[in-house]
Amino acid sequence: MKDDSLIQLGAACALVASAVYFIAGLLFVLLPAEQKSMNDLAQFLPSFAQNPSTYLLFAGALALAGLLSIIASRAVLEVMRPLSDGWVISMTYVAIFGFALMVIDAFRTLSLLPGIAAAYVAGGDATKAAIAATGSMLSLDPVGMLTLGGVGLWVLVLSVLILRRSSVSRGLAIAGIILTLLNWLQVVGAISGITVVVSTAASLDYIVAIPLWFFWMGLTLRRSLSPSWNVQATLAD
Repeated sequence: MKDDSLIQLGAACALVASAVYFIAGLLFVLLPAEQKSMNDLAQFLPSFAQNPSTYLLFAGALALAGLLSIIASRAVLEVMRPLSDGWVISMTYVAIFGFALMVIDAFRTLSLLPGIAAAYVAGGDATKAAIAATGSMLSLDPVGMLTLGGVGLWVLVLSVLILRRSSVSRGLAIAGIILTLLNWLQVVGAISGITVVVSTAASLDYIVAIPLWFFWMGLTLRRSLSPSWNVQATLAD
């Protein structure tokens, strides 16, 4: 039996998350080029030390969006579970873990990064070398394997299930597939050190794909509260 109060809360969180992700995307676009990737700390840290405000606002937006996404994903589990009990439950755990890491990394950025950047700028060559060597430890998921890749996998599984056996709009599934590809492109770009791939994919992801998917999912969660609504399409199994 569905928990209507959880679904109502999740729908509201998904809609608010959509707006917060969009704001995060705008902040990301406004970042100096040196701050759009942490692959080169020798460029990132001096730039951040000189102009930290936009990046800190971006991190704060991601922290809020991640918290909202955790609640929304639990409501999505409540609604989408009939499509495939095992897959939906398993991938939701992966997504919640990814969102939780995103929140933790964002708060670590807010609390630790200003001091690290100041120490880097003020320090000598040995200090700078030590910070550069350990800088990736600021993040618990430095290339986004779970915060981007894991969340993308959750969205992809939901999208495939929607296309195969759901009465939910196929547009939501297509938006989810695009979101997944952009998430994975960011992971590939981070691993390979190609900043332009990371910045381009992230801009499209935060401004278009993620807000669209969460907004659409929020509306879907609301529709699921209708007594006549059924997530499953009629199939000849």
